[in-house]
Amino acid sequence: MRTETTPDTAQDTVWWQHPLMREIALVLMVKIALIFGLWWAFFDLPNDQHVDAAQVGAHVAGTALPVIRNHEDIPQ
Repeated sequence: MRTETTPDTAQDTVWWQHPLMREIALVLMVKIALIFGLWWAFFDLPNDQHVDAAQVGAHVAGTALPVIRNHEDIPQ
């Protein structure tokens, strides 16, 4: 004997009573939480440090070495 009542139309069902809709909603919430966690861990907003072009160039290219034109210019 079945005691559950089934809705007459699809509009009578609430979306969270449908198992597939609950599963999709749960998966979406977990994905959003994971994406937010990864963003917070690795891509957090930077603090207010000002870096000019010379500092970026020195970091990328390294410090400039003196140009040695002949062997007399080599420091002993």
